[in-house]
Amino acid sequence: MKLKEIVQRLNDFAPPELAHFEKQNGLLSGSIDTDVKKIGITLDFTNSTLSKAIENKYDLLIIHNSGNYDSAASELFKKNLEKAINNKIAVFQMHLNLDFCRDGIIDNLCKIMGFEGTPAKLSYNGNIIVGGVYVSKASLSFNELVDRINRISPKAIIIGGKKKDAYINIAITSGSGCKSEFLEQLEIDAFICGQIGHEAMRAAEELGITLISATNYSTENEPLKLVAKKIQEIMPETNIEFIEEQDSIEVVK
Repeated sequence: MKLKEIVQRLNDFAPPELAHFEKQNGLLSGSIDTDVKKIGITLDFTNSTLSKAIENKYDLLIIHNSGNYDSAASELFKKNLEKAINNKIAVFQMHLNLDFCRDGIIDNLCKIMGFEGTPAKLSYNGNIIVGGVYVSKASLSFNELVDRINRISPKAIIIGGKKKDAYINIAITSGSGCKSEFLEQLEIDAFICGQIGHEAMRAAEELGITLISATNYSTENEPLKLVAKKIQEIMPETNIEFIEEQDSIEVVK
């Protein structure tokens, strides 16, 4: 199967326009005329995941995070991309568009935790975005809410804001998608995310919202496994494998 056709199917599944303001997305290396038989999908573009791709002789590596969003990490990104090119591995990035699309990361995150989420329409940096945050209705105690979150097996659960006796309206996002301006736009009791920023925590305290961090890794990696299965369904001609890469988080009391 030609890489050109694979790119088209991936773009149909997670349209590039859903990446909104991102400058880097899509095909980062490789010729569209390349024949692709074996594909690896992984959360992070690291030397470790790339080495596994080389070892397993993948023709294409689909990544979610590139490590190029922080200038301090950009040299690592350049080295990894050069290594991929030298080993004739095409690299295709699907970041926000894979978060936001139907059957994408946030959609599957909701499903794993047992929530029927609806994409929220939000204003962010002058843009209107849909799909970055899902909102679900439930009737849960705090312990029941935590039980749902434990379905993604986070190494740590961090609580911020204000705890409540009951949770009806619950917002859900992956990674660092919990923004203080979102809290002001949503009428919610809790916001589940990957990480809690200081501004979001202070806003939650004032608004009476419970913030729950379940780590960037678990809110993205677990649903990405289901995304990989979906991509296999839309490309049955290829062999697709998920590259598992554990994080190094350790909780010290």
